[in-house]
Order: sequence, then C-alpha cells, then structure tokens
Amino acid sequence: MRSFLLHSCRGYSLRIVFDASKFAAQCSEGCEAFIEARWQEKLKSNPRIFNGSKFRLHMFHIDDDERVCTLFLGLSDYRSYLGTNAAATVGFPYDDRHLSNILGVECIVRTSDDRLVVLKRSSEVADYPGACVFPGGHPEPSRVASHLNAESIAAEIRSAALQELLEETGIPPSSISEYQLCVVQLDSLRMNKPDIVFFGRTSLSSEEVLEVYSTAKDGFESTSILFLSNEDVASEKFVPSQFLSVIPP
Repeated sequence: MRSFLLHSCRGYSLRIVFDASKFAAQCSEGCEAFIEARWQEKLKSNPRIFNGSKFRLHMFHIDDDERVCTLFLGLSDYRSYLGTNAAATVGFPYDDRHLSNILGVECIVRTSDDRLVVLKRSSEVADYPGACVFPGGHPEPSRVASHLNAESIAAEIRSAALQELLEETGIPPSSISEYQLCVVQLDSLRMNKPDIVFFGRTSLSSEEVLEVYSTAKDGFESTSILFLSNEDVASEKFVPSQFLSVIPP
C-alpha cells in the first residue's frame, strides 16, 4: 500500500509564489540521460503515456496562525517525473535538487449516504497500476499559459481537482459542497512526490455515482469504483487510514 506524509491545512487559504527558473529542478547531463532512458522504457511498455508541462513544488509553508498554505512553484514535466520521483524503485542516483516533484491534486469525496469514493486504477496507467486511489491528476500550466500569475495558478489548482473528479468518476462539480483545501500529501514511495488534496461532499448517493461513473471521460484509467465507509478505510485494506484524521467527518 502507498505510504504518505500528511500535512494538514484543512479549510486554509491557498497562496502561490511562482518563479519558473528559480524553482526549477537542477538537472545535470547525467541526470537528463537517466531521465531519457527511463522515458523510453516507459514508452515501450505503455504507448498511451505522453509528456506535458506540470507545476513543480519547490517547497511549501503552512501558517496555522493565518490559516494559509503557501506553495512555491516552478515548472517541470511528466517525463521528468517518471525519470526521477517515479524511478525510486530502481534507485534514482541523484539528490533532491534533481527531482521533478510535479504537483498533483486529489479530491476526497463523501457521498450523500456517507461513503468515500475510491478508484481502483487500471493496468493502462503509468503510475501505481492496480492501486486504490482517490480521484486525482495534475493541474495544467497550459490552461493558464497566457496569464501565469499567482491568482490564476491557485484557481487552476482548485479547479483541476474538480475537473479530474468529473473526468474520472462522472461526478459533476455542481454537485459538490463544502469544497475545501484539506492536506499537503507527500508520497514516500515516490521520493515525497507532492499532491494537494481537497475535500468535498456530493449530493449524489453511492448508487447515483455508480450510474454517472459509466459515463466518465477517463473511465479507462480505472477498472472499478469503490464506496468505502469510515470502517473500511480504518481497516487499511484499500487506502491508508491516516486520511480519516485530516478530512471532515
């Protein structure tokens, strides 16, 4: 099962400091060659994957007094992620300065009948095939390329989690209430690859979510959808139980 370091910021405001060059990875020639070799391996095993620009988390700061989570962001790409953070299992031979650390988003959703929505990933995805995960993906710099400023980036991060939820599960953003920033998540099996996790409640029941799931645009990314009670999560059979401590009841 995946293992995380969770930094709670439930209900906090999101603040962005962006500098494409200052907060970029410091990649040497040797590191670049390693990344390219891994990329070619991944392309051979999964031709569906493609590269794209992503935000890179350089560092973050959570101010509990002001209730603000600040992200210091640069740019990276998916190819670099697969050749650095995701190469942890084969022994990435460089230090943290070289890591892609692309910023992901996830959305933990509780249904109207009090179940948490979890997806079982398909074998066609490049990362964590077969794992149970909350719906998520990555905010896209290309969607704010013409106005790459703090406000637009923060808006893209917040909306990206809802967009991924819609595309992967069919749950419409219009059904979500109490939408809020929840936690900064660091994936210890991916050299602390970061995700920003949001929480929301859908007005749909589990049965209704199951119906819209069949219409999901990116349904191929998962093989099934699960509806977990708090007791299911506490059992550690699907997702880490530590999430129960950082989301609203």
